[in-house]
Amino acid sequence: MGYGPSPLLFSGEEIDVSQLVPRLYRCPACLVRWTSPIIPEEVTADLYARSAPTRWENRSPHFQALLDKAGLEIPRAGRSVLDFGCFTGGLLDLFQERGWKTHGVDLCSAAVEQARTRGHQVAQGGGEAVGKLSGPFDQITFFDVVEHLVDPVPLLQQLRRALKSGGELWVLTGDADCAAARVLGARWWYVSFCEHLVFYTRTSLKALLEKAGFLVTGCSTLRYLDLGPLVTARNYLATAAYAAAQPLLSGHTRHRLGAGPPPLLPARDHLLMRATC
Repeated sequence: MGYGPSPLLFSGEEIDVSQLVPRLYRCPACLVRWTSPIIPEEVTADLYARSAPTRWENRSPHFQALLDKAGLEIPRAGRSVLDFGCFTGGLLDLFQERGWKTHGVDLCSAAVEQARTRGHQVAQGGGEAVGKLSGPFDQITFFDVVEHLVDPVPLLQQLRRALKSGGELWVLTGDADCAAARVLGARWWYVSFCEHLVFYTRTSLKALLEKAGFLVTGCSTLRYLDLGPLVTARNYLATAAYAAAQPLLSGHTRHRLGAGPPPLLPARDHLLMRATC
């Protein structure tokens, strides 16, 4: 498989990836999957910083739907929350509505400015920016971030130090053991985004958090996208046709990462894991 076609959109900007031919690997012990080689971090950091604030879904109804599916409720209390990877602040809006003091960190400068206009205290940057905010925090959210990182352990350890004793960390990411991932492999829609580098199962994500010093208290599986009954039915048919055609297509096709989402198998394809320290 390979990235393509080049130029490729990465965080909304075109880049030339014609020299990279990545593969999707899987650890036989923990079942975590990853792509390699990857676009160099010195390139991607600048692209994330310049990303348009409309690049990712970040509206509060989207996050409310995810929390509802996971059976989680934000209590109404004057506590403090840090959303690492907050983008424009859609998740923080939900906490703000319930009386929380809201803080965020994000690489994207335009998104940070937008989040600030909505009343959130947000610092631009990566892990080093956490110290610029007034912690420690009662709650830390880490949604749609861990799959972008090659080695998230140092950052998770930093977030654990920024969390109050007894506070909670919520982590949202794709489930590499879901039905869609098992059937489609490298054609799973979640792998098609070249920004995504590592793909966790429930077991491997739990092991990651424990390595960073957290105690995992629970995990929910949920469907990330709600596509409606007609699109859902179409995707079932498209996925079945793809699976049936593989013996005929073997050796004649290759998947190109970043070429766009392939047929979506309607399934619970995300994990929302909860941990404390």
